[in-house]
Amino acid sequence: MANYRGKRRDNGTGCLTQSGGKYIMKIQIGEYENGLPKYKTFSSKSRADAKRRGEEFLKTHNLSDRSYTSITLGDYMDSWMFNFKRNELKPQSYDKLDCTIRIHIKPEIGYLSMQSITTKDIQNLLNKKYKEEGLSYSSVKKIHDALNACFEFNLALSPQERILSYNPCRAAVIPGKQKENSVKEKHFTEEEILKIKEVVDSVDDKGRKIYPYGAAYIFLLNTGLRLSEFAALDKSDIDFENKCVFIRRM
Repeated sequence: MANYRGKRRDNGTGCLTQSGGKYIMKIQIGEYENGLPKYKTFSSKSRADAKRRGEEFLKTHNLSDRSYTSITLGDYMDSWMFNFKRNELKPQSYDKLDCTIRIHIKPEIGYLSMQSITTKDIQNLLNKKYKEEGLSYSSVKKIHDALNACFEFNLALSPQERILSYNPCRAAVIPGKQKENSVKEKHFTEEEILKIKEVVDSVDDKGRKIYPYGAAYIFLLNTGLRLSEFAALDKSDIDFENKCVFIRRM
């Protein structure tokens, strides 16, 4: 079947073809590391529908005025993770960073070329994750930190290897910090503490402790230790004579 070819367009504006009974809107969104072009495609039996979907993608991601002639952010971050962060991070930390990139960064702006990314792209992503998807400040900060670390790595390279001369994350603002700081910490009142101690120290009709670990709760209330710190305590950490507890692990 003959292909329908419209007027040739610049990279990032898309072209419409026809194949196998369907119309295909193809948009170049970058290049692979080997230099081959990378495309986003939209197909439909209707020419108007395929064109509409492609144009909506262009409009949504602000691609109309950009040139996509370099490696994409997603591919660059994959290379950065595999060749560098894998050697630096512990497995658990690596998995957490990789999860942030795969779930929150690559699906949103991973298709953008490194050379085209702006602070506005980063800010829009952070705003969306916090305001529309309801992520916490700390979760959004992890997204920002992952991007920032990647761009700082790029800036640390030699001029021949460097793709960008700036870090678009530096001017981006992480939303939600003001709200997080405004949340007041809640503490037990003196009356609540006395009530808790009374309950956990109670005994049954035969004089047996109802709560076998009641003393542990009282110890935590009196010292303010975190659960992880308390669980890591060893007998050698307690100076019974001077009534001191040494926190060495957590």
